[in-house]
Amino acid sequence: MELRRHQRVPVHCPITFLGGAGPLRGGHVVNLSVAGCTVESNESAREGDYLSLMVQVPDQGAPTGIYKAQVRWSRGKKFGVEFLRMPSEARERIRRNLRAMDRAPGREGILHTP
Repeated sequence: MELRRHQRVPVHCPITFLGGAGPLRGGHVVNLSVAGCTVESNESAREGDYLSLMVQVPDQGAPTGIYKAQVRWSRGKKFGVEFLRMPSEARERIRRNLRAMDRAPGREGILHTP
């Protein structure tokens, strides 16, 4: 069993993604780390697919762009992606948001964006 290097945090925030020549698709991130996330969507993704992502990280204004991610697993309406290439400022935005949530008093453990 492979253990993750980065703990994933439960979240609920919108995501749009694009793979290959396919159309723009959408869903929600259900957990997030600086290295990857789990997406829930009515749109399918296959293990091994490469995607470009736009994640609406809470309290961050404009969406956070991840240039290249790879689908590592897919089950039903959920799939997990590993972030392969993203701007350092995007990684820092995610890290800062996860850190802020961890310090929030009375936190529920879930970041939420409508």
